[in-house]
Amino acid sequence: WKARAERGRLPHAIETTYSFAQLLYRDAQATLSSHASLLSPSSAELRLAYALALVRGVNGLADVMQQQRAVAASVASLCEQIGLPGWLVDLRHDSAHNDLPSLAMLRLAAKTFLGYLEDRYWVPMAHARQEIRDRSIQLLMKYKATSKESQIPSSEKTIGDTNAPGGQPVTN
Repeated sequence: WKARAERGRLPHAIETTYSFAQLLYRDAQATLSSHASLLSPSSAELRLAYALALVRGVNGLADVMQQQRAVAASVASLCEQIGLPGWLVDLRHDSAHNDLPSLAMLRLAAKTFLGYLEDRYWVPMAHARQEIRDRSIQLLMKYKATSKESQIPSSEKTIGDTNAPGGQPVTN
């Protein structure tokens, strides 16, 4: 994905979706594993990873909003404007400035944030793509109809003013 993105950067919603989805997957794999592996993340590692993804996710949304303003505003007020649940912003604050929240709370935050991104980014993106697809098909159909109407039947086409031997027009 990053190779296809402009300057190697993906939209914030994609990066955040990837971070949370990857964490939830790794967490589930470690939980389902019948025995603890040296490669399985510890509870502390998972808490740190979830907290980091939450901080980056909330801050990234707030940064986009802040760039559109002339006067600085709090992360909480910016996120409120875009409908991000306030408890996610509070959990982000705790993750950054206080003790790390519990793993259960961070898991819930990851799932909630993914739901928010689905509603606010992925579903609208899918609808926009469908609208573009539908409009493209309409334009293609109009082009085909127009092009068929403007075509001269091949039996009426001649090359130049010359006739072929036998006095017949040359056809394509």
